[in-house]
Amino acid sequence: MKHTINKKPGSIIELGVELTKDEFQEYWQKASDQATSQVDLKGFRKGKVPKELAEKAVDKEKVFEVATQEAVRSSLNNLVEENDWTLVAQPEIEVTSSVDGLKYKGTIITFPEVKLSNYKKIAASKMKEVKSKLADIKVEEDDVKKSLEWLRNSRAQIIAVSREAKKGDVVKIDYEVNGEKSSDQFILGEGKFLPGFEVNILNHKAGDEESFQLTIPEDYWKEEMRGKQLDFKVNLKEVFERKLPEINDELAKALGNFKDVAELKENIKKGILEEKQVKEKEKAHINIIDEIIKSSPIEPPQVMIDRTLDDLIKESEATWKNSGKSEEEVRKDFEPTAKKRVLSHLVIYKIGEQENINPTEEDLKQEIQKYNHDKISLDNQKFYDYIYGVIQNRKVFEFFDNQ
Repeated sequence: MKHTINKKPGSIIELGVELTKDEFQEYWQKASDQATSQVDLKGFRKGKVPKELAEKAVDKEKVFEVATQEAVRSSLNNLVEENDWTLVAQPEIEVTSSVDGLKYKGTIITFPEVKLSNYKKIAASKMKEVKSKLADIKVEEDDVKKSLEWLRNSRAQIIAVSREAKKGDVVKIDYEVNGEKSSDQFILGEGKFLPGFEVNILNHKAGDEESFQLTIPEDYWKEEMRGKQLDFKVNLKEVFERKLPEINDELAKALGNFKDVAELKENIKKGILEEKQVKEKEKAHINIIDEIIKSSPIEPPQVMIDRTLDDLIKESEATWKNSGKSEEEVRKDFEPTAKKRVLSHLVIYKIGEQENINPTEEDLKQEIQKYNHDKISLDNQKFYDYIYGVIQNRKVFEFFDNQ
């Protein structure tokens, strides 16, 4: 078998393959024998038809098609194995000649070559900076107060009342905006809706109905909605008063194994500190990956970017379908994010390979236990790949921490 290899940018390889007449004859004979063995003629048992009659009965074009498919598959597999390529997409094949053998052109896309810069040096430098920042992190008294307030709100009792609604109450409403009906329940005064919306509910009782118009602010997050006028109809269904518990030793004991408020506060302070430290480390990990990407010549295949782009489009479908943008526009917006995600995965994969950082079977079992695995398991390849990636990411980041 003769062949030519032409490497192109983007991990694309163009192949030219030529099988001699004798080489292709082996595939032809195998396909022909298989076809003749399946011939069914009246008067003969299947598989017992005389060879000369069976050969006349078979579809020669079909035999050639089968022989060609097998010749391409086998020769291509040999080339992939010999060159240690990993394909990331289905090969594109074009048969150019079947005279005196077989000639075909092939275009394949391989897993990219990933050459990393000095990632250990980059990680050591960034982690030195972050370790200094970690030592300076403090938890302010206001942070603790906010957490305590959140805990109080999470334990609030709601009691139905017949009075007029005021700030801090929970209200249940049915509403219609430009003809589209919906329902909601929220704390009045937290600014969940458009400016001016909640003002029209204040001082009203359950059963009251209101109609009003609002104009969407010019700084609204959905650009295409800015300045539009909306017609609202609101039916106030129920009003609930919120009764917040006192911050005392009794509440501390109810929230966990705390003997008093002081111990609860200390636990909250410790949790906030750990959370701030984790966030600082996470930022450092992202910075490390970004720096490695910037200083490493990596050119990911477009097909890998496109697949990641498909995932991003699917993940955010509920949001972008209401944005007024076409899918084509959204894909264009998301492409830089998709490319960065692919590059990050390639960097982490390569570091894992070079440092022998691989999830163990026990790692995988422990991770899957965190999920509802009644319907999914490690037999599901996509789920397996996801779990594997989660663990490998974590282990590579731990490797960064120790530089």
